[in-house]
Order: sequence, then C-alpha cells, then structure tokens
Amino acid sequence: MFALPQLKKDLEFNKSLRSLVEVLKSIAVTHHHILERKIKSDQSFFGVLQEFFAFPQLTAAEHPYLRQSDRPVGIVAITSDMGLLGGLNMKVMGEAFDDYEKYKARLVVVGEKGHGLARDRKLSFIAFPGVKDDERYGQAVGLRDFLTDQVKIGKLGAVEVVYP
Repeated sequence: MFALPQLKKDLEFNKSLRSLVEVLKSIAVTHHHILERKIKSDQSFFGVLQEFFAFPQLTAAEHPYLRQSDRPVGIVAITSDMGLLGGLNMKVMGEAFDDYEKYKARLVVVGEKGHGLARDRKLSFIAFPGVKDDERYGQAVGLRDFLTDQVKIGKLGAVEVVYP
C-alpha cells in the first residue's frame, strides 16, 4: 500500500528538481551565448592582426619576435572561471595538452578551472588568475609583459594561445 502524502511530496520534489535543472541549463546557455558574442567581436581584430603578420616584409625582417628558433613554444590556455562551463574548459585544456605534448612546450594557464585540470595531469605550468571583467586590461598587459620577457630572455621561441 502506498502512502499517498509521501508520493505527492516525492512528485513535487521531482518537479522542483526538474525546474532547477532547467534554470541551470538556461544560465549555461546564456553564458555560452555571451561568450560567442565576445568571440565574434574579437574576430575582426584577429583578422587584422593576421593580415599584418602575413605582410611580406615581416617574413624577411630580422627581429627576435619574428625569428624561428629551437626554443620551447609557450602554450597559453585561457579558461573560464564561470560555473557550468566545464565542457568548454575541458576542450580548451585538451587542445593545450595536445600541443604541450606535440611541441614539448611550456604551459601557461589562465583561470582556476584550467589550473585544476593541469594539476590533475601532474603537469608543470605557470599559473595566472582567471580573467575578471573589471581587471581584464591590466591582466592582459601583465600576461603580455610576462610572455614578451620570456621571449627576450630566450626561454620561449614562440607563443600559441588556446582560448574558447
């Protein structure tokens, strides 16, 4: 014999749980769309940057930042610290790990979620804090300065950035 009040409570709990899961899915989708819009706005900048570095005179120029070398590649992985983006972070770090192995590179990880994934693999990496909207410019300048210094002193020969 079923206890009708308990069955009713269980059904209400299941309905509430489904509603909560739907809300969490909506939040994740919203965050994903926000990231997509940011990426689209950055695409024009990267197009201009690629055209600039494809300019013929740059390939023949003598400059330490444009010269191929046998020094290690720096793989910079940018992960998100926002919740519910585990799949996105896994994808970014998976590509960074593949390149790390391929190039026998040095790994630089931006974001706590990426730090955890690199630690799980017991990899040596240089950690930078996650990107915060109000500090984004300063963090970018700090990362840029670190990477250019690493190239100048000969610890890196090239830099590859992996981001969502």
